Amino acid sequence: MFMRRMRCTRSQKSLLSWVVTLLFTSYICFNVYSSYSVSVSENTNNYNQRKVLEKWRKRPLLYKEGATMKKSSHLEQGVVSKIYNGQHKNLLQKEMDDEQAKVLRTNKLDEWDEEEWQTVENVPVTNINTNTLKPTTLDIGESVYEEKEIVSILQNLRGGSTKSPISDFQKIRVKVTDELGEHFLRFNDYKKWKFEKFVKEIANPVPKSEQPPQIFPYDNDIPRPNPQMLIKDMSIVIDDVGISTETRNDRLRRLALGDEDTNKLPDVQAIIQQSTTSQLKIPNIIHFIWFGCRRFKVHNYISIFSAYEYQEPDLILFHTNCEPNGTYWEALKQTIDSKLKIVKRSPPTTIWGHPVQKVEHQSDVARLEILLETGGIYMDDDVVVLKSLDSLRNNEMVLGEENYDALANSIIMASPNSWFLKKWFTYYKDFNDTKWSESSCFVPWSLWHLFPSTINVVKERMLRPNWEEIKFLYHELWDWRDNYTVHLYSRFMINVDGTPERSLQELSVLNTTYGEIARYVLWKDPKIRDITEWMV
Repeated sequence: MFMRRMRCTRSQKSLLSWVVTLLFTSYICFNVYSSYSVSVSENTNNYNQRKVLEKWRKRPLLYKEGATMKKSSHLEQGVVSKIYNGQHKNLLQKEMDDEQAKVLRTNKLDEWDEEEWQTVENVPVTNINTNTLKPTTLDIGESVYEEKEIVSILQNLRGGSTKSPISDFQKIRVKVTDELGEHFLRFNDYKKWKFEKFVKEIANPVPKSEQPPQIFPYDNDIPRPNPQMLIKDMSIVIDDVGISTETRNDRLRRLALGDEDTNKLPDVQAIIQQSTTSQLKIPNIIHFIWFGCRRFKVHNYISIFSAYEYQEPDLILFHTNCEPNGTYWEALKQTIDSKLKIVKRSPPTTIWGHPVQKVEHQSDVARLEILLETGGIYMDDDVVVLKSLDSLRNNEMVLGEENYDALANSIIMASPNSWFLKKWFTYYKDFNDTKWSESSCFVPWSLWHLFPSTINVVKERMLRPNWEEIKFLYHELWDWRDNYTVHLYSRFMINVDGTPERSLQELSVLNTTYGEIARYVLWKDPKIRDITEWMV
C-alpha cells in the first residue's frame, strides 16, 4: 500500500513560514538579552566608579581625562586570589560574622588556656562519639589516634566532660599525614607539627619583594593643581558668626533627637579647663565616630586600643548613633573603661544648606563639628597609633600628607580655636555630596598651600603608606617604627589581604607589616609568637 504524497495548502505554507519566523526572532532576542544582562552585570560591579573632578588636574597613572575610574582600581593589579601555598581561598567562607566566634584577647595571650583559645578562634566541633573510639596499637604498645579523634576528645574535655578514653596524652601517638607521608607523632610533637604547618600556610600570604619597600617624599617637581581652583576667597577673615549659627542649629537638631551635648559632659569640661592653662594647644581628647549598626572587628579594637596604649589620652569619646556589637567591643569597654565615654550623636543631614546623605560624608562633617566644640584628636577607627603624638600638640592644627595633592582627614589634630579648622569648615559651603574627597582632602591641601603658616603637615610619618602603597602593609615587611600612626585602609583589606578580617591566631604569625603592627599593639612585641600550646 502506497502512502499518499502530502501536499501543503497555501494556508499551511503561511502558517509554517510564520512559525519559522517566530523561532528565528526568539533566538535573536535571547542572544541580545544575554549580552545586555552581561553588560548590566559588569556595570553593576562598577558601582563605585566616580567622575574625576573636571577642574582638578589629572593625576599621573591614575586619572584619565574625560573618563571614569574605580576608587580601588589600583588594587586590581595586586588582588590576592591565590594564597596559602597557592591554594585559592574561598573569601566567603572567611567571613567571620558569627558574634560568638570572636572573644577578644587583649595583651594577655600567655594567660589563656586552651578553652579560651578554642572560643576565640571558633574551632569547628567534630561529631565523634569518643566513648566508642578503638585506637590502633603500634608494635611498641602505644595507642594511635586519628587527628580528628584527638580534636574531638579535647573539645569534649573543654566542654565540661569528665570522661576521656585517654588517661595520659603523653603516652599516645597521633596519626598525621603531610606531603612526606604518614607520621605517628607523640602529643607534644604533634602540637609542634601543627604549629609549623599553620605558620607555613599563614605567615607569608604572597611572595615578598627582594628588597624591603621604602617610602620617599614626593618630588617637588611633580606638577600639582592650582590651589585657587577650590579656594576663591583669599581673605584671612573668619565668619565666626556664621560658623556659630551653623553649629548651633545642628546641635539643637541633635538635642531634639535625644543626643548628648558634648560640651556639657563633666569630664570634657574638666579637660578643656585644664587645657586652657597647658602649654599644649591641642587637648588630649581622642574622638572616634561610629555611625550605623555593625559588628566591631579586630582591627577596630587594635585602632582604639593603640590610641589608649600609646597616646595615653585624658579621655576617649566614642560618638555613635548605634553602639557596636560583638565580643571585641565588649572586651574593649572592659579594658579601657576608665577612659572611654560613649556619646550619643546623630549624623548630620545638612551642612550650610546642602544635603549630606553618604555616611562617609556625614562622618566628615561631624568630625569638624566635634573638633570645633572641644578640640582634640580625631581618628578613623582603622588608624593605629604607634607612638605618642604629644610632640605635635603644641600646634593649632596638624594633618598628614596622604598624597602629593591631598591632606587626608583620617586623623585630625586641632585646637577648637584653630583658624585653619574654621576656614576649612566654611568651605563646606561649596559641599557636594556627589563629589568624593573634594571637601575632605583637596580643600585642606589647597588651604595648606595658600596659608602654610596656619597648619603643621606631617609628610611621611602619619599617613604613609597611603592607599596607593597599601601592599606595603599587607604583602611586605615595611619599617614602620618611625611613624606616628598608620592607616590600615580596612575597606580594601579583602582585596589585598584576601580576607575582611584576620583571626588572633593568624595575627600571631602573620609575617607582614600588618602582622607586626598588630602584635606590637596587642602584645607589645612585633615578633612572631610561638602559639604551639594553642594549636589543638
